[in-house]
Amino acid sequence: MEYSEDGKYIRDIPCSDSPFDLTVINSDRIAVTYGREKYLEILNMKNNTVERKVRFDNDCFGISFQDNKLFIIIDGIVITDITGKVLKTFNTKCGLYLTTTKDRIYVTRNSSVNCISMTGETIWDYTEKSLGDL
Repeated sequence: MEYSEDGKYIRDIPCSDSPFDLTVINSDRIAVTYGREKYLEILNMKNNTVERKVRFDNDCFGISFQDNKLFIIIDGIVITDITGKVLKTFNTKCGLYLTTTKDRIYVTRNSSVNCISMTGETIWDYTEKSLGDL
């Protein structure tokens, strides 16, 4: 579903399956992961088309777009270009969701948040035990 900045419903966005996560690439395009279906799609919002479908060998969950790269949770953190070409992989414990800033990757796992550098080094981990396994 697409909503305006003031929260008004605009339209449904057609997807090929049940989406797991998405990230905005630009005003016309989004990247959508499909979890256990093991693929992502680049969708053109202007003309409602699939520009690219990228298959993976493993489940793909959280996704974020930063500096013309896609950061995807696929048995670790996989960094690809917009065509799906793998540029780098960080073999690190991962949860299901992530977000990025210019120099950091933040990953959530159960009741913890991990901050990782763009070179794959752990900067800090935070666990809130009272949350248990969410």
